[in-house]
Amino acid sequence: MAIAGFSPGRTVTRSEFIKMLLVMNGFNTEKWLNQQLYTDVPADAWYAPYMNYAGQAGLVVKDNQNNLSPGKELTRGEVAEIFYLMAVIRKGNDTQFLLNQAEAQMAQIEIFVAAADAVSAKRSAELSVDMTQQAYKNLPDNNIVLGAAKLARAYDFLVNSFVSALQKDNTAATDWANQAITKATEAWESNNELQPICKHIKDRANEILVQIAKA
Repeated sequence: MAIAGFSPGRTVTRSEFIKMLLVMNGFNTEKWLNQQLYTDVPADAWYAPYMNYAGQAGLVVKDNQNNLSPGKELTRGEVAEIFYLMAVIRKGNDTQFLLNQAEAQMAQIEIFVAAADAVSAKRSAELSVDMTQQAYKNLPDNNIVLGAAKLARAYDFLVNSFVSALQKDNTAATDWANQAITKATEAWESNNELQPICKHIKDRANEILVQIAKA
């Protein structure tokens, strides 16, 4: 016998899933009520507190018009990513967990760049930056954590250079590539064990610079 109104066979929207996930994790709506932080999330909407938190916490990303698309139906991949990000938030004080997850995201960057998937590469770069920044807040005097934070920034700058090059914006691509080289050097200086991956980032940035010079 089916539960009335449950409709297990239909798809779920972003706002519905976010609410289910947050309620399951004991979310308190009080702080997030009666606010319109995003264009398409009215203050009086039932989903407002859940979407407001999700947007601010990074569970979902706003678009260029400050929209969160609460009515968008989710793919399995999007559901998995939100679950993953919620786990990161819940373990915000677990520095090693954050570093491990950031490392996994940085490894994905290489795969996405090889596939010319700029959007996914940028998303992984942003996630690795967010995770290492939280780890750095936890342990600001730890050189290993500092090196990881700088490495994530170097990857983010490298992805920005890659995206700019794809868009034929050679000026921006050159600037980002040089920033990637600088930040990779800083990461190397913070933690010498990062030397191989820092050299790889610098090599990739220099490849972009050479391609731009030949254009």
